[in-house]
Amino acid sequence: MISKQKAVALCRVSTSKQRIFGNSLDAQEARIVKAAELLEVLLPDNYIWRMDISSKKGKNIKRKDLKEIRELCRKDKSIKYFIVDEPDRFMRSIKEFYWWKVEFEQIGVELRFAHKPLASDNDQHHVFDELIDVYRAESSNHERTTKANEKMQSRIDLGYYPGYCHTGYMKSDVKGIHVPSEPQFSLLQEAYRDVASGKKSLREALTWLASAGFKLKNGKRLDMMQFKRILKEPYYYGAVKMGDFQQNEKGLHKAMINKEEFEIASKIAKGQKARFTVNRHNPEFPMNGLLCEECFISNKRSDGKFTGYKHHNGKKESSRKYYKRYRCRSCGNPFTQEELHKRVSDYLAPVRLAPEVREELIHSLRKAWAEIEQDSIAEITRLRTRLTHANEQKMRLVISLADNPENKADTQEAIVLKKEEIGIIEDELTKAQDIESDFNEFVEFSLGFVDNLKANWWSLDHEDRLRCEELLFPQFLRIDKNKKVSTPEISYIYRYKPSKKTPVGALNAISGGPGGTRTLDILLKRQTL
Repeated sequence: MISKQKAVALCRVSTSKQRIFGNSLDAQEARIVKAAELLEVLLPDNYIWRMDISSKKGKNIKRKDLKEIRELCRKDKSIKYFIVDEPDRFMRSIKEFYWWKVEFEQIGVELRFAHKPLASDNDQHHVFDELIDVYRAESSNHERTTKANEKMQSRIDLGYYPGYCHTGYMKSDVKGIHVPSEPQFSLLQEAYRDVASGKKSLREALTWLASAGFKLKNGKRLDMMQFKRILKEPYYYGAVKMGDFQQNEKGLHKAMINKEEFEIASKIAKGQKARFTVNRHNPEFPMNGLLCEECFISNKRSDGKFTGYKHHNGKKESSRKYYKRYRCRSCGNPFTQEELHKRVSDYLAPVRLAPEVREELIHSLRKAWAEIEQDSIAEITRLRTRLTHANEQKMRLVISLADNPENKADTQEAIVLKKEEIGIIEDELTKAQDIESDFNEFVEFSLGFVDNLKANWWSLDHEDRLRCEELLFPQFLRIDKNKKVSTPEISYIYRYKPSKKTPVGALNAISGGPGGTRTLDILLKRQTL
């Protein structure tokens, strides 16, 4: 007599690779079919699910295969058993295992395992063994996941990228290291940089990519959503980031852009584009930090400093023009770069080294040089001591030669070697004693710098210019709304260039300089250009 009761079954592996290259599904199915025979139920072929799906903890409640099997059991009331090869083939989570077991029991279906098909929950030993099997499955999965995560993080820490190839890249011979795929890489790189520099908007860059023939790996065009996703991906500036793993800033793949370009472009992609880009230490804007006279004196806004930025006329690429400007961060007072630089240059042009302080300055430089050259001085002392000892040793050898003629050959050889040693010491000493020559070059450079402040001012980098300003202009340079550059105080080593209108003797030494000169100490407090 043919049984009217049926069973459903699940054959599961974790990955598609196991399903394609392994024989696990076939082996599971063979055992399940045999179990159905022992249970004396029908197992139609279309009632067997063959799946490659993960069963790790937290992902089982919404599993599509189990939902489909449950729906079939609700429709076909003749189904009595749900057969799985072993507990770990069902799932690897204790809570979810029993949640699903109860779900099937509520619709009249018992969960059975192919390795023990006749064992039921009426047998307490079976209940205990089942619990142990499920516990082992979860523990094994946890251990495997932990090791996999540690292995993944170590690969990332080394700079490898275990994920898929991003747009513009392809796999290399080394697993985890991707290389540029041309011409996609170069085209995307140019578009990326155009967006970051402000030369193109997102739409303009995307249109240009399409016109240049840029296509994705599937042959389709890049759309705006995909383009924005690329602009926000740290991978393109050389970082390796995957999920919750710790990011490595130095991946082994070739970066498409630098981090600064990425930060700008990603903000644009997120809709966070600023009106202009602040360049605090950009060589193109050397007067960043120049004080705004009104804002600084009023103390209403202590951050009244100028900052540089690039501005364009808002027209399309073909007719777009860019301008370099400065503006006060507090009041917004604007200057073109050319105008502000000219104002500062004109202010510095008449500044000259005061003649009466030249010798004093050289004396101070010599003190500073002595501190800098302490090591050289110590080396000279050491070499002179060595030279004295070597000469004394040579003299003793000569005396020994006269007193012991029988040792003539050995003594003469020792004398020759000692003379060579003395020659080497003398050469080293000559080089080390050339401090005065080095000092003269140092003085020439220093005096040349202060004598030509206007020309040298613009050749300094940001940090050196800031230090120079602190020394020469203790209260810093500033500019007012009438475009006049000034400073309340200047280093006493400087004087203002003599004016033809200034009568000889108009200012005496008390006012800061000899007759015939006008001192910046006085004039720069009240006179501006």
